[in-house]
Amino acid sequence: MVQSYEANVQYSAALKLSLLCLGGAAAFMTPPSLVTHPREMRSSSSASRRAAAAVVPRERRFVFNMANDEARESAVAASGAEEAAEKAAKLRAFAAELRLQAEELESKRDSEKQQAAQEAFDSFDTNDDGTVDVKELIAGLEGQLRKDFIKRMTKTMKRKPSPAEVDERISEMPGGSLLPMELAQKLIESYDTNGDGVLQPSEFASKADMRVRLDSLFADRAQEARLEAAAAREREIENRGADKARQEAKARGLALPEDFNDGPPTITDKLLSVLPYTLPLMDSLVFGAHIFQTFPTQLSFLEPLVAILLIYRSLPFSGLILFFGLQWFAAKPEVNKLVRFNLRQAVILDIAMFFPSIFAFIITSVLGEDSAKLAPLATVCNDVIFVTVVACVLYSIASSAIGVLPESLPILGKMNRESTRAKEDDGEKDDGEKSDE
Repeated sequence: MVQSYEANVQYSAALKLSLLCLGGAAAFMTPPSLVTHPREMRSSSSASRRAAAAVVPRERRFVFNMANDEARESAVAASGAEEAAEKAAKLRAFAAELRLQAEELESKRDSEKQQAAQEAFDSFDTNDDGTVDVKELIAGLEGQLRKDFIKRMTKTMKRKPSPAEVDERISEMPGGSLLPMELAQKLIESYDTNGDGVLQPSEFASKADMRVRLDSLFADRAQEARLEAAAAREREIENRGADKARQEAKARGLALPEDFNDGPPTITDKLLSVLPYTLPLMDSLVFGAHIFQTFPTQLSFLEPLVAILLIYRSLPFSGLILFFGLQWFAAKPEVNKLVRFNLRQAVILDIAMFFPSIFAFIITSVLGEDSAKLAPLATVCNDVIFVTVVACVLYSIASSAIGVLPESLPILGKMNRESTRAKEDDGEKDDGEKSDE
């Protein structure tokens, strides 16, 4: 503030000096004809001095006003801070008072709860042994439960029931009591903190609190009963639908899942599972002519098959009859799963050998006499087909002999698994659809 005042004073002095200089310059540059009379000059100089002198009071007033404004602002700020501090102190005092009141109310409520729990315990502990067991708990709660039960009966019957009617209705309830032993035991367990099976005074609660918890146990039991009844109805509906579906499936000649013999195979089952491979093995002998000629001694053990093949080929429609016979036998659910699987796999293996014959027939028809040039290639293909069939048959026989499904063949095994699963799922699918209806 002082520096501002000094600057204003310096500014006023400089202004005076400038005015004097301007006046002198004007007098020097004014022509003689325009020179002012000395008296007029004196009056003009006096006016200039008065104007310059008036500048200083205005600057002083400006500085003083600024100082007064700052002082007033400081006073207002100090007053606001004092008021805020006073309000904060009042709020803290009010909060402390509220906390004190809340603590007093909490303490009073705890004291009342303890007193009510002690009174309830004294009324329940009829033998004065310092504990309340299940029987004492039932006896203590039964009176209030009976009163409430009579009120509900009165509301339902539109009149007050007689004691005999009340006793008869109670006897029809689960356990023949308003408070079954199992619920009373659960109620004790909910309060029994030390797990000794009885309640001490420190574990006891007021009758109102115990009644609330008991009502919760009743509600839980009712909910469990409703869920169990709903589940029983669903099971009954499913059983009726399943029985109806089974009867219809039996009438239509369909096999049900429980009809399939999927148990462990017996020795007879293992022997029966090997026999179906006679069909593909006999049909593969046609492809093994070159191998028989090359290794006649080594393959002499297959000569009985050649005799069987001759008999088999001599019978009319023998192949067709045997093919459909194996299919029919494989569809019987009472046949063991191992036998069914091998029957289908033998049929699939026999069908697989039909395609090379068709391919050879097409090549011969297209090329005519030129097909003889492919004889070496045809011989190699026949040898490969024969060896492959024999290997598949030997693997299947070995697996069946130990009671294991021969399902590891690269292509045939997958086809057989899908075919077997589809056949066995027909009965299950039909049974499920009927049950849904």
